Amino acid sequence: MKQTLILLSTFLVLFNCKEKQTDLEFEQSVAYEIFPALMAKLHFDIRLAPPPPPQPIYDTKNNLIGYDTIMAEKTIAEWKKRKRNLKLILPNW
Repeated sequence: MKQTLILLSTFLVLFNCKEKQTDLEFEQSVAYEIFPALMAKLHFDIRLAPPPPPQPIYDTKNNLIGYDTIMAEKTIAEWKKRKRNLKLILPNW
């Protein structure tokens, strides 16, 4: 019984002899572990966002005629090309 008590107390002493961290060191280590993952989740790369919708075309009486689809198709094509190039540079996005 006495040997078990000594053995148990020895293990407790050994396992409790970890290196002590100050509060500042602990906060820094937590920030270094969490901040990159947090920024990866919250950050949105504006370069990957689709372009705005095409401009409406109105007549002189403010009636909607239509949308500039030619310019919209050109803009979408340029955006897809730029997005494809960014995906090659930034594979995680």
